[in-house]
Formats: sequence, C-alpha cells, structure tokens
Amino acid sequence: VLRPFLKGAPPYLLSAIAIAAFAILVYLLGLIAAHVVGRRLLNLAEMAILKLPIIKSVYAASKQVVDTFSVSNRNTFKATVMVEFPRPGSLALGFITGSILDPDNRELYRVFVPTTPNPTSGFLILLPREQVFVTDIAIENGIKMIVSGGVLKKKKYTSAAMPETGI
Repeated sequence: VLRPFLKGAPPYLLSAIAIAAFAILVYLLGLIAAHVVGRRLLNLAEMAILKLPIIKSVYAASKQVVDTFSVSNRNTFKATVMVEFPRPGSLALGFITGSILDPDNRELYRVFVPTTPNPTSGFLILLPREQVFVTDIAIENGIKMIVSGGVLKKKKYTSAAMPETGI
C-alpha cells in the first residue's frame, strides 16, 4: 500500500512504516472494541446477572461497595478516626469526609461511621475537633477492618496528627 507513495524509499523504511502503521491500527481497533463493543457486552452481562434472583442481590451490594470505595473515590476520606459512638465510652471506627462551620463559626468534622460488614451504609456525625481521635490506621486498612467485622485488624494503633483545618 505504501510503495506507490514512497517510490524511492528503501525496503527497511517501508517495513518500519508498515509495522508502525499496523501497531497504530491494532491499538485503535482495541480502543474501539474496549470502549464501544466491550462496554455493550459488559452491560448485557450485567443485565443478565441482575435477572437472577439470589445472585442479583449479592452482585448489586458488591458493586455498590466497590463503586463507593473505588480508586476514583480515594480522596473521599481524609483520615481514619475513632469517635465515641453510639454512646460515651465506646469507640467506633470512622472516616473524616470533610469539615463544616457551625453557626458560631466553630469547625466541625464530618465523620462517616460505616456499618459492618456493608460499609455503604452508616452514620454521618458532626463533631468538634476535640472529640475526634485521628489514628495512624491507613484508610484502606480501616475499610478492611470494617468489611471483615474486625477480623482483619491492626495489632496496635497510635494517634496521628490532626488533619489541616478547612478540609
């Protein structure tokens, strides 16, 4: 195909151009297949799964958990914390999602305390800074602790620095 356009080119140059053009063509076909055809196939498979009675509920819950804690949502949680919840004297694992100012201009942390073993439900608690105990537990490890019901745990945790204000 290239010979009529590059009449005086040496054979090794024609071969190099043909290989590069072939690689680009394969890459473009792969993109089209993955984003157009592949997405349609995945949607069809998901629709089929959602029609199966028992598997439907397990799949839907699993997908919700994965979507909530996916890589695209990594910045959702700022720190892993302990708060007194549901009553004074008991500690619950939670995550700082941000902060808000109350009418007196005091900063309150927005702390999400997820339920076990499905962390997509939980409680949103607004607490002053002094009632939030920031830990050195990585967010991923905190999520693992909650999903496993505490089976996957850290042996010991320590206090960490408070997040910057204006989260």
